[in-house]
Amino acid sequence: DAIPEEGYVSFLDAEGLQGKRLGVYDGNWGNPLSPEVEAAYDEILGTIMELGAELVTNVFNETGWSGTWDGIPGNISTLYHGLSLYFQDLGDTSDFNSVEEWEEKTNRTM
Repeated sequence: DAIPEEGYVSFLDAEGLQGKRLGVYDGNWGNPLSPEVEAAYDEILGTIMELGAELVTNVFNETGWSGTWDGIPGNISTLYHGLSLYFQDLGDTSDFNSVEEWEEKTNRTM
């Protein structure tokens, strides 16, 4: 299937966000945004609201989900898992295919 001559924008519906609820990053997940990124993000969120969407900034409120990560500095388990998958996918293009091999070759630890 070829890209439409008008581009994929031709599939957008101007009313598509009306009444939709979107969970969004609220800055409280341990990874603060830089001032420049935060300004751009706030501008985008404003546009999304103008288009009729409701923003839900604390999608995990009162679910107990955040307690899953208590005591794990910087969510290291998530990072470790993600890096493991990434290194495995490198295949023959890399000198290492696991976090353990990376640690051994770089003399660093996660």
